[in-house]
Amino acid sequence: MATAGSGELGGRRALVTGGTGATGAVIARRLRPARATAWTVARSMPGDNPDPEHFIGADLSTVEGASTVAGQLSRAGGLAILVHVLGGSNTPAGGFAAIDDQHWDAELRRNAPFDPHHPPHEERLRR
Repeated sequence: MATAGSGELGGRRALVTGGTGATGAVIARRLRPARATAWTVARSMPGDNPDPEHFIGADLSTVEGASTVAGQLSRAGGLAILVHVLGGSNTPAGGFAAIDDQHWDAELRRNAPFDPHHPPHEERLRR
């Protein structure tokens, strides 16, 4: 297992989704001393981004955003590591006690939208 400063990931390109949030930013920061090129993606880049050259501004909840990221990484030479920490929530405050079944269903669709039996882009793949 690669550790910070080990250099074990040298030459590999990594993508951290949600890379400007608390968890994503820490993961990207830990990948860099292991000598990975750590790309981050989020809807907007914060002013204190430590590596703006490897930031992709895109909304991954849209086809256009996913295409932007795929194109940028393809031009960079591909991807070896994917760290997916992107997520979101529209549930009311108050913790699990405030969330009903409709909230749970909506959050699962938002953050884990893929049914392995019916992939969302299955029709496009058949064309």
